[in-house]
Amino acid sequence: MERAKVVAEYANGKMIKGYTLNFFPHKDRFHVIPIDKPSDKPIEVIVSQLKAVLVVQDFNGDPQYVERKRFLEGETPYGTPLEVTFGDGQNQAHSETLSQPRYFSNPDT
Repeated sequence: MERAKVVAEYANGKMIKGYTLNFFPHKDRFHVIPIDKPSDKPIEVIVSQLKAVLVVQDFNGDPQYVERKRFLEGETPYGTPLEVTFGDGQNQAHSETLSQPRYFSNPDT
């Protein structure tokens, strides 16, 4: 299994950027090797404490990227459109296909 670049965003605002080999949506925890301390022991991340887990291509992000909060009226995105409102009021809009799901919900959080 190839390691994935992830950003674990906690409900309290804390964030960990690093690599994981064992994130699975149906598991209650996974481990992250932080990018700022790669030789340290991996950090155990409890999924119920998180707001989101982002699988990223680059830890620096794209400064040109503008996050979409809603789909435009009449827009027909490829795949199933999803608009998510988190407990803190943040909105996010994206679409996904069954062959490449990107959003997993945890009703307990």
